[in-house]
Amino acid sequence: MAIKKTTIFRQLIFNIVIPVVIALVSIAVLNLIHTYNGLKMYNNSKKTLIADQVKGILEYQDLSLNILENQVNSKISDITLLLLEIYKSNPKQLLIGDLNPLREKLNQEPYNFDIYLINAKTGIIENTTFAPDSSKNVFDFGITFKNFLISIVDSQKIINERFSMEMATGRIKKYSYCATPDKKYIIETGFYSSMADSILDFSRKQLLSIKRNSGITDIDLYIGADKPFSLLSSKIVPDNSPQKLQLMNTFSNQNNTSFLTEENNQVCRNQYIFMNRENTTLYPAAIIFIKQSTDEERQMYKTEIIKFLSIFGITIAIVIWLIFNKTKVITSPIKKLVSNVNRIRELNLNDRAEIIGNNEITRLSEHFNLMLEQLEDYYSELEEKVRLRTAEISAKKEQIEQQQNAIMDSIHYASRIQTSILPSNEYVRSILPESFIFYRPKDIVSGDFYWFEKRDNFVFAAAVDCTGHGVPGAFMSIVGYNQLDYAVNIIKNECPAEILNTLNKRVADTVRHNTNRKYAIKDGMDMVLCRFDFSAMELQFAGAYNPLYIIRNNELIEIKADRLAVGSYYDNPGKTFNNHVFKIQENDIVYLFSDGYVDQFGGPKNRKFLKKNFQELLLQIHSKNIDEQRDALEETIDNWRQSYHQVDDVMVIGIRV
Repeated sequence: MAIKKTTIFRQLIFNIVIPVVIALVSIAVLNLIHTYNGLKMYNNSKKTLIADQVKGILEYQDLSLNILENQVNSKISDITLLLLEIYKSNPKQLLIGDLNPLREKLNQEPYNFDIYLINAKTGIIENTTFAPDSSKNVFDFGITFKNFLISIVDSQKIINERFSMEMATGRIKKYSYCATPDKKYIIETGFYSSMADSILDFSRKQLLSIKRNSGITDIDLYIGADKPFSLLSSKIVPDNSPQKLQLMNTFSNQNNTSFLTEENNQVCRNQYIFMNRENTTLYPAAIIFIKQSTDEERQMYKTEIIKFLSIFGITIAIVIWLIFNKTKVITSPIKKLVSNVNRIRELNLNDRAEIIGNNEITRLSEHFNLMLEQLEDYYSELEEKVRLRTAEISAKKEQIEQQQNAIMDSIHYASRIQTSILPSNEYVRSILPESFIFYRPKDIVSGDFYWFEKRDNFVFAAAVDCTGHGVPGAFMSIVGYNQLDYAVNIIKNECPAEILNTLNKRVADTVRHNTNRKYAIKDGMDMVLCRFDFSAMELQFAGAYNPLYIIRNNELIEIKADRLAVGSYYDNPGKTFNNHVFKIQENDIVYLFSDGYVDQFGGPKNRKFLKKNFQELLLQIHSKNIDEQRDALEETIDNWRQSYHQVDDVMVIGIRV
């Protein structure tokens, strides 16, 4: 491949400027990452601090309300006991009477205290001093509230619950519950507290102060796992809203969550913080909700990036300018020397480099001229040596070509001999009319061979793969062919397994008769041997490593071979081949093959064809006629191999019953 021309100046740019720029960019990127991580850590600390402040305020509010509740619980319990006594003596006074005089009788102000009578079965408020809640069904407040009321009926105890938000007034109210002795009704009392209002106002002011200084857009405290509502305001969470689903999920999992949302082209961070509450059965947990805008955080990142790009751009420009000007001082003398050298690059050794100045470039020019003088002498001497060597090489080349032609003539003659011992297509078709042979040697001669023989009612067929390919494989194939013919036609073996056992011993004796291990050959052959008895519709098979495939009714049946090579008799003494008997049917098709097809490399990723693809191919083509099957096998392997070389001899035999 030709090397692209360049200049000293370009090389200095590539070897000095670019590495310096890359180093500066790397340092700048590391600095930017460090700055980004620092800002991120700062923002995370700030968010955590704000969340802790909000949580602290709301926990303070919850604790303050709890202290206040402990102070008024006894008072509310006493009032509830009086109402129970009134119900025992005169139930109608609570059921249908005006409860306002009764409230005055209990020395309670209308704006601070309310009485409710709830039907224990239906959950409907049948009488109350608080008109907006008249006839309201409290079971609609959720299953938790309903179960809470049912537990009150069963317990017959006074339950003082904690403050919760009254939606109609927007004030927090403390409730007490107790069932009547007949368990038909629940007496509920509601108590307002100016102190509780003050605590709530204090919390709101503190949270508002945090919102002004921290980018927080919303803060709230929610209670009620079934139907969450705010304890800071009269806000009601809409049914099926994303916020309600998130609140219910946080109540259920009892964990803290944080995620980003986009609302009105503004990205906000939503935090849900789970908090346990004490001294309450109805609302044992609360969730602090904080929504914070990320605009300030994003603007901070944007400002830092702009500063980084500005400083980096100016620095890079200054560095490049300095390097560019300093480089020219170095390259100018070198350019002059290159100009001098270019005049003699056409092998005109009479030209000399121009000597200017008194520096390193001058010394280089002087040495270069001296080198040219020496080169003239070497060049003349070399021309004479090349002439003599060329004549010698030409003579040897002619001799090698003659030897190669003689070797190739011998190999071609060996190929004709090997081909002559193989059964002809006419003979094979005469004993097996519905059959094909796809046979493609890797070299001129092959290590694979096929063998067919008809004796009495039996037809024998074999596909043999000898060790190696080319000339070594061809020698082995002749040994195998002769021993196979001997076992069947001389010894008269008819059982495939016995034929392979005979072959195993005789091949081993043939190639290992020399007891000297230095010259002993450890080669053998893999093969498939079948005996067809079409009168009995029976197939007998024995195999050395290579299996037999039979396709019947679009299903491929594999008869596995023994993992024993023919010729390994002395390496595996006592091991023999197994004989397999298989009933065949009309239109069964039997395939014998060597491993050359499945081992061929090719395809888009230069991988082996593999056994699975070979089986799928046979299933696709088995219904075609015999000649079309052979053509399909040839076309498929050619398309698979493409420009890759053939790795082994290829042989596939197909026989239709």
